[in-house]
Amino acid sequence: MNVALAWGGISSIKWFDSIAAGVIIVLLAYTVFTVVSKQGISSGSLSYGGTWGLPFLTIVAAHVGTAMTGALNAADLSRHLQKRRGSGNHVLGHLLGVAPAMLYMALVGIIFGTSITTNTQNPVFAIMDVAPNPTVGVAVMVFVLAAQTSSNLTLNLIPTVHVLQDAIDTSWERGLVIASVLSVVTFPWVLFSAEGGIYFLMINAYAVPLGPVLGVLLADYWIFRSGDTSIPSLYDKSRDSKFWFIRGFSVTAIASVLVGSLASLAMLDLSWMIGLPVGFVAYVALRKVDLDERTTEYLSESPSPAAD
Repeated sequence: MNVALAWGGISSIKWFDSIAAGVIIVLLAYTVFTVVSKQGISSGSLSYGGTWGLPFLTIVAAHVGTAMTGALNAADLSRHLQKRRGSGNHVLGHLLGVAPAMLYMALVGIIFGTSITTNTQNPVFAIMDVAPNPTVGVAVMVFVLAAQTSSNLTLNLIPTVHVLQDAIDTSWERGLVIASVLSVVTFPWVLFSAEGGIYFLMINAYAVPLGPVLGVLLADYWIFRSGDTSIPSLYDKSRDSKFWFIRGFSVTAIASVLVGSLASLAMLDLSWMIGLPVGFVAYVALRKVDLDERTTEYLSESPSPAAD
């Protein structure tokens, strides 16, 4: 289903996502209303003391860690926006498309988790518990499948296919097939079924480098380029591109990501929360001392190997 919907490119994905988003909003609103009006909310959950300390921050870190790939790959989506609409497309698209949806899903999870009868944070299980009859339950599950497919198309397939296109110079269709095969042979469902908190460990572990990477991107874009970036130059692999750096790599960016990643390892539960600001500050500091320029000068002054 994913391959068929994405085969036509970004246009077919856009229309499917738009329809699925509207359906899932209505669906979840219906289930929340049913839970609150018929099942009730546990008073014990509302009066529970809880903590705003490390356990709370750990859950926030894991929650945002799942969206970190989307934040890093925002360019893979925004590159398809119409230029004539200007930067407002970026601001409104990401602000309205990400924050409200994540907050809405978090609220739904809290309501389902504190319900007297459902007692589960999983919206799928809760929906089946409150469905008035099997027919409605099946219909609801079809909509849930559509919602899952839409998020998979946007956050998992599009960025991966674009990376394959840029990395191995393949076509959209071939990259789509490769990404789809990889999504099966890597067994991602094991993360949810395994015991011992492997899911949270995985989320926090892969966020170790991703947090600093995002910090580097933010620092470079806002501090040193003042929001002025030539999109064609990002994909220009020639030496004339302003993103060529040193043999195609930025020593400053790589060093900043390494520094941020090492700092993240000190407290893995808060990996991206630590890595993002450390990577940001490290990049600013290393750019101030002209690390790329100093490295370029050092390499140019290094003696060439003698000819045979």
